[in-house]
Amino acid sequence: MARIQRHSTMRPQDVCNLRACDIDRSGDVWLYRPPTHKTAYLDEILTKYIGAAAQAILEPYLAEKADTPEAFLFSPADTMRDRNVEKRRNRKTLNKKGTVQPSQQNRQKDNPKKAPGERYSTETYNRTITAACKKAGVPHWTVNQIRHLSATEIRNEFGLEAAQVMCGHKNASTTEIYAEVNQEKGVQVARKID
Repeated sequence: MARIQRHSTMRPQDVCNLRACDIDRSGDVWLYRPPTHKTAYLDEILTKYIGAAAQAILEPYLAEKADTPEAFLFSPADTMRDRNVEKRRNRKTLNKKGTVQPSQQNRQKDNPKKAPGERYSTETYNRTITAACKKAGVPHWTVNQIRHLSATEIRNEFGLEAAQVMCGHKNASTTEIYAEVNQEKGVQVARKID
């Protein structure tokens, strides 16, 4: 999810709500139009542009959900299922018959209150990133910082208008909040001006 955000400047809620049925894959750049988004109350259609790097990341998720295009591509239920399969595959405590010891079997009863959801919320997405940062021993960062970083890089390379389009902002003044000014460009210009 973070890599998709990084390559597309999506808001956290947009990547959480990503579904195959909302992506137009007819061109070399895919167009994602989330049915719900931050500015939907203004009756505006938000379009996010998905290039080759993000497409390569999304391909396995799209293939997995090919039969259910309305399903969310990123699901806590899928994550838990995959994690449990991987744990079972890597388990080293098998008996002589090659099966799991009775004491190692999953005896947990289904608890609908604790069942993982079908999509991530921005809060669960952020908590997942926080836990991953802690586990990896890296400084904490948030999912909103991904969007800011992408917007800043786009502004530095392609200009303010490109960052505005990629972020889906109506006004450039909003984009200026997200995409920081490149101080190094100012230094380079000052060196060349005599």
